[in-house]
Amino acid sequence: MKRLLLSTIVLATPTFAADPADVLKEADRAFAALSAKQGPNAAFQAFAAPDVTLLNAAQPHTTPEQLGKRFGSDLQIAWEPDEAVISAGGDLGYTMGHATITDHGKESKSRYITIWRKQPDGSWKFILDGGVPQP
Repeated sequence: MKRLLLSTIVLATPTFAADPADVLKEADRAFAALSAKQGPNAAFQAFAAPDVTLLNAAQPHTTPEQLGKRFGSDLQIAWEPDEAVISAGGDLGYTMGHATITDHGKESKSRYITIWRKQPDGSWKFILDGGVPQP
């Protein structure tokens, strides 16, 4: 009887799903991993939505193809999301985090925000990205 009662309690204990916004952190980490492996041009092109906007650009509205040519070959960007939030509808969200930018051997720190939109195929692409320098 004790065994039956224990198994009933274990089976009746609710399981809690992971935070739905974790999918955005994983997309952001995959974006960062591609940047580390193939460079920021390839990563920004691969993860950008067709209607992408960059906050820190002279021409903020751009295309994934243009992003594939935006950064110099000496530029490296490494980042990690600190937080993510997803909309109640599950199709829009953001990640915020910290980044290290190395350009011609000079390193700087940044805080960034990336706005993500779920695509018709279920993937996540960013629609807006920007950052601010940190001391």
